[in-house]
Amino acid sequence: MKNLFISAPVWTRLVGALLCSSLMACGGSGGASSEAPPPTPPAAAIETTSLTIGVTDAEGDFLQYEVALESLELVNAAGDQISVLPASARIDFAQYTDVTEILSVASVPVGVYTHALANLDFSAANIVTQDAEGNVLPAVAIDTQGDPLTQVSVEISLSTFGEDQGFRLRPGTPARFTLDFDLDASNTVTIDDAGTPGDISDDSATTEVSAVWVAEPLLDTEREHRIRGLLQSVDSDAPSVTLAIRPFHLRAGAFGEIALRLSADAVYEIDQQSYTATEGVAALAALDVDTPVVTSGHFVESDERFVVDTVFAGSSVPWAGGEFIKGVVTARDGNQVTVQGVRFTPEDAGIEVSPQLQFSLSADTHISYAGQPNALSDTSVSIGQRVRVYDAEAGGDVDADHVSLLKNQLRSRVVSVASGVIVSELSLFNGRRPAAYEWTQAGADPMAYRVFDNALPHTLEAGDYLKARGWVSAYDFSVGAAINPWDFSATTLIDLNMAVRAAGLHLRWDATPTVPVSVDSQSIVMNLVDVDRALLSVAGFRDNLSEFEQVTIAPTSDGKTVYTLAVKGETGIHIFFNFANLAAELTEQLDAGYAIVGVSGGGHWQADAATFNSHRLVIVVEEVAL
Repeated sequence: MKNLFISAPVWTRLVGALLCSSLMACGGSGGASSEAPPPTPPAAAIETTSLTIGVTDAEGDFLQYEVALESLELVNAAGDQISVLPASARIDFAQYTDVTEILSVASVPVGVYTHALANLDFSAANIVTQDAEGNVLPAVAIDTQGDPLTQVSVEISLSTFGEDQGFRLRPGTPARFTLDFDLDASNTVTIDDAGTPGDISDDSATTEVSAVWVAEPLLDTEREHRIRGLLQSVDSDAPSVTLAIRPFHLRAGAFGEIALRLSADAVYEIDQQSYTATEGVAALAALDVDTPVVTSGHFVESDERFVVDTVFAGSSVPWAGGEFIKGVVTARDGNQVTVQGVRFTPEDAGIEVSPQLQFSLSADTHISYAGQPNALSDTSVSIGQRVRVYDAEAGGDVDADHVSLLKNQLRSRVVSVASGVIVSELSLFNGRRPAAYEWTQAGADPMAYRVFDNALPHTLEAGDYLKARGWVSAYDFSVGAAINPWDFSATTLIDLNMAVRAAGLHLRWDATPTVPVSVDSQSIVMNLVDVDRALLSVAGFRDNLSEFEQVTIAPTSDGKTVYTLAVKGETGIHIFFNFANLAAELTEQLDAGYAIVGVSGGGHWQADAATFNSHRLVIVVEEVAL
C-alpha cells in the first residue's frame, strides 16, 4: 500500500462557491379589526451592500476535484440564515492554480455575520490525482470511517473577523470575501498498487476527506482573476465592459453583474479573430447582448476594481457552441495531438475530463493566440503548450478548425544560467508533474529544461527557484528538429525568494500520536519521531524532513496571517488571525484529550533552526481513543 500525501506549495487557496441573489425581505402586516382592517404598512426595506466572492487554489496533485456545492448560507449575529447560492453548482476545485474565479457579486443585507454553512455532495464526484511520477489515477472519496462519501456539511466560523466580532458588512461599503476549500488539509490519498510495482494499469486510489475550509475577508491582489459571464454593455470611452456573471460553466442563475476596466494593453480573441487595443474594444462593443465572454485580469485595490488584460468572446468561449477541447498538450504523433484536459460537447452541455483527449491538425487549421492576428505554423502546437481547440462540427472526432494558444506556467530549480538561457530542473509544468509529458517528442529534457529569458531583468543563479510564464518553443514534428536553441520563451520571470515565501509544510500522523506537543503564545513544537509523513514543498519540489527530530512552528512578522483549527470528523472550523489565539484554542483542545494528526501551512523554512514561520496554517486534531 502506497500512501501519497497531497501537498500544495504555499497553501491551497481554493474555495467553495458564494454569494449571489439580490436579497430583500418583506415587512410586517397590520392586525384585524371588527370595524375595518387598518392599512398595511409599507414593506420594510432592508439595507444591503455589495459583496464580491472568489474561488482559488494553488498547485497540487489533484488534476480534477469536481463535486457539487448544494447550498451555501451566511448566518448573522441574530441567527438568521441567508441563502446565497441561487442554484447547485458543480465545481472543479483543482482548476484554479494561481487563478481566482469570481463567483458572484451579491447584494446582501448589512450586519455582522458569525459563520457560513456549506453543503457538498460527493456522491457523483469526479476526482483524479497524479502520483510523483505524473501517472494519472481516478480516486474514490471516502469518509474517516472508510465508507463512500456522500453528503458533507461544513460550518465555517467567522467570529474572529473584525477584532473577534464577526464579518461585518457596512452600508455603502463594498466587501470582498474568499472561502478556501483546502484540498491539502482535507485529503489523504492512498494508492493501492495491487501487488505489481511499476505497473499502474491495475492501481487504484482512495482519498479520505475531512473537509477543511478557510475564510478570508479579502481578494488576493497578486493573483490573476478570471470572470466569466454574458455581455451586458461596453463603454468604449472608459473603456470598460459589464458582464452578468456566470461562474464555472453555468449557463443560468442570478450571480450579479460586474463592471471591468479594459486595460490599454488588453488582447482580445472574439469569434476566433485576434485584436488589440481600440480594435478589440470596438469588436467587443459590436457583439449582441448576452454573448458569452471570459476575461482575465487583476484586482487593483487602489482603484477598487478589476482591470482586464485578456478577453475571449463569442465562439472563442467553450460553451458558446461548436465543440471545444481545452487543456495541455502531452504528446504528439504527426498531426495527431493528445491533450490532458476538458472536452465540451454543446449538444448535451456535457463536460468530459480525460488525460487522453485527441484532436487532429490539418493544412486548414488556423493557429493563433489572443492579440496575434497573423496565423502561426502548426510547429507551435508543441509538448507542454496549453491550447483551446475549436471544431465547428460537434460529435465524433475533433478535427481542429482553430487552435488558440494560451500562456504557460512552470516552476523549476535553476541548474545554470548562460547567454540568456536559464537551464533548470522542472518541478511543475502547467500544474502537472513533468513525467506527464512526452518531452522527448519535442527534443526537451525536464532535468535540463532551457528557458530563454528574452532579456528580462533577473539575478537568477544555480540553486534558485524559478516561476516563469511564457510560450513553449516551436518544434518541427515533420522532421524531428528544434526551431530554437531553447524549449521555452519567457514573458515573465520570478525569482521565488525563499527568504519570504514559497515553502509549504505538510505533516501527517496515520495513528494518533502519543508524543506531547509544546505550545505557547509564540510557538508550537512538534516531535517528528513517529510522524508518518513530514514534507517540505518548495516551488513544487518535495523534501523529506525525516532527518529532523522536531519542528517548531512560529508566526511570521508581517501580520498577514490566517490560522485554522479543525477537528477531524466534525463540521466546525475555527479561524484565527492571531497566532496567540490559535495557540490558546489548541492548548484547550490538547488538554481536553485531543491530539494533532495533521498540519498544512505556507511560509518560510529555516533549516538551521528547524523552524517554520507560517503565514497560512491548518491544524487538524482528533480525539484520542481511550
